[in-house]
Amino acid sequence: IAAAAGCESLKLVDAVKEVAKHLYSVLKKKGYTVMSNHRLRNHALSLKAKELLSQMLLLPEDWGYTLRGFAQINKENVDAIREAVRELERAGYIERSCERGSLRGTVYTIYEQPQTEPTPENVPGFAYIG
Repeated sequence: IAAAAGCESLKLVDAVKEVAKHLYSVLKKKGYTVMSNHRLRNHALSLKAKELLSQMLLLPEDWGYTLRGFAQINKENVDAIREAVRELERAGYIERSCERGSLRGTVYTIYEQPQTEPTPENVPGFAYIG
């Protein structure tokens, strides 16, 4: 009888696992992108900065990367996008440089992982615990 009760509890556990598996399943047939999880696990970044970086990495290089363009496709104002870009710069995910001889003048390089270590100077709210 004890063995039968053990089997019943195993069946119940298996049923719960099956239900949980279906609750968290995500169907990815087409139209999805594989990216590094680094920025999603970075607790120093705001949600807005994480989402903007994900979008920047998703869009093709020839897309018109402008603050106004990101504001339009995200239903945000330009100032909110500008602040998210600055946050990503401070965290090392975006580098800005001047391009000589260009009318546009500024070149932004976007990285999946930061190119600088976070410090109190470049990430507000950063605290080193060591």
